Formats: sequence, structure tokens, C-alpha cells
Amino acid sequence: MAKFSILKWNGNYGGKAVFVVQDNSNKKQSLFTPGRVKDVTWVDKDLAGEMKDWENFENEPIENLSDVIF
Repeated sequence: MAKFSILKWNGNYGGKAVFVVQDNSNKKQSLFTPGRVKDVTWVDKDLAGEMKDWENFENEPIENLSDVIF
């Protein structure tokens, strides 16, 4: 199993792209902007559920958040 999953996406590209990501080891979620890994703050809240209007990213597996380029 991959370390992280991308759950949702706001539909924007470049510096305006924001994703809901999940740490698969503990199921915590965070909002994530590519290139800003140091800004990730993990919470126990269901952010994917709160961002229900965002596009589904099909739980895309990823090993390292710094590999996400959008």
C-alpha cells in the first residue's frame, strides 16, 4: 500500500491547485498544495467529506508528496 492517497482536488492547476491527501498509516488528512510539503498539517477530520464539491481523485496512491507536480 502506498504511503499517501490523493482523495480530492479543487480542479485548479499550478499554484492554485489544492488536494485533500490522506496518510494511509494513520488515516489523517490534510490540504496539500504541490511544492509546499512543509505546510502540510495532518488532522483527524474528514476533509474529503467537507470538500464534497471538489473533484474526486480516486484515492490516487503516492509514495512521496514532494513527487506531486501539477
